[in-house]
Amino acid sequence: MQAPLRDICDYVARHAALITTALWTFTCVASFFVAPGDSVVFESNGGRLSIGSHGWLLSAFPITGLCFYAIAIACAARTPFSVHQFSLLAGLMTAGFSIVIVGGALLYEMRASPPPLLIELVSLGLLLAILGLFAFFWAAVAALNHAEHPGPPPRLSDIVPTFLLTIFLLPISAWFIQARVNTVLKMPRLGEKQAP
Repeated sequence: MQAPLRDICDYVARHAALITTALWTFTCVASFFVAPGDSVVFESNGGRLSIGSHGWLLSAFPITGLCFYAIAIACAARTPFSVHQFSLLAGLMTAGFSIVIVGGALLYEMRASPPPLLIELVSLGLLLAILGLFAFFWAAVAALNHAEHPGPPPRLSDIVPTFLLTIFLLPISAWFIQARVNTVLKMPRLGEKQAP
């Protein structure tokens, strides 16, 4: 990975808790000041899909996912173990949320007679986006645990509790790992010498 991108990932990882808190605070405040909207339920072969008029508020999720991806990249640069960073999922998760946000807005506008293919596309985009988000949480937690323990790789039982914590406490989950991330970021990247 190129040095400027690594530096950006380090910066985002170092400030992930502040970035996600500001983002989720803005999202919550914006949702209160936007006129209340209604939601529409669409039926298709795949099940039911509910779309609201304020789908743009979902944009907090991919940005949060990218913050956790930056944590994964920054921590993985400081461990000799192979940590899967899911580089393809960055684009897939962002594309998934883009499909959900834009497709949801189109579905809402065409609620009288929506095309069935668009309903299926939005449903697929939502599945892809959620899987990508969970993969980023897993990559961040796994890379953090690998970087913290220079000995043998951490066991699965060391990673799972923190992973579940990041999912269940999503808007504030970065705060629970931020101190650990900052400690890891003080270590030099592999292949780089620490400045005196």
